[in-house]
Amino acid sequence: MPDQLALAFIVIAFLIFLIVGLNFKIAREHEAHVVERIGQFYKIVKGPGIFFNIPLLDRVVQVVPLKPLEKNIKLENHETGVAHNLHLRYQIKDIKLFVYSTLDAEKSLKDYISNNLSIENQFTKTDENLIQDYAEILGIEILEMLYK
Repeated sequence: MPDQLALAFIVIAFLIFLIVGLNFKIAREHEAHVVERIGQFYKIVKGPGIFFNIPLLDRVVQVVPLKPLEKNIKLENHETGVAHNLHLRYQIKDIKLFVYSTLDAEKSLKDYISNNLSIENQFTKTDENLIQDYAEILGIEILEMLYK
């Protein structure tokens, strides 16, 4: 009987350790974790730091980088066959908007630029303003645009 009690205690202690230990999360420097509780937005945890998710209630939906990011977008004119590159340097400013505006905000911005800009020979200020306006809708701030 004492052996069974000791075994039960060990199994219960292991399960508690497993449940509690796996729900401590680490937010690194220059990143933010978007946490949902029961499927709805709960909080944003910015790093660096350690936080705890309540088992079965909380989940980390997305980890968002807070430092500036870079992306190269190839723009092609299918009629003339001419291709240009647009180099973007951007930063995520509104984390909640970035995560919940579309399924993938970065892909949405790339698709918008590729599909809606008819760039023939030059990149105009109007094109730049359109990109910045759309990026704001997604919670992104464009820091630099270079058209090559």
